[in-house]
Amino acid sequence: VCGNSGEFVQIWTNIMKNAIDAMDDMPQEKSNLLIKSKAAPNHIKVTIKDSGPGIPNGMIDEIFKPHITTKKEGQTFGLGLGLTIVQKIIKRYAGELLVKSKPTGTTFTVKIPIGENT
Repeated sequence: VCGNSGEFVQIWTNIMKNAIDAMDDMPQEKSNLLIKSKAAPNHIKVTIKDSGPGIPNGMIDEIFKPHITTKKEGQTFGLGLGLTIVQKIIKRYAGELLVKSKPTGTTFTVKIPIGENT
């Protein structure tokens, strides 16, 4: 994968930080963060799954808009820009960002094409 290492760090950091924040109120033994990566012939796929309470219904499309946050009052500071930036970076690499959420956790899947940076 060709690209800017700082941008890739920003992708993984934002998604993982959100997952950790989502599990903040859970007992440690029930908090799980699973990260998987897989190479396919034409792309890499990274899946980040948490065991948090999920994203509220109707918010999935909203979380990528600027200044939208699902963080609770008093939780770590956030401007609601992290996922907006993540989505822009992934699109710049002609990649794909998928999110699935239910009350037992949320999964973000990032697919980035292998080859020259477009």
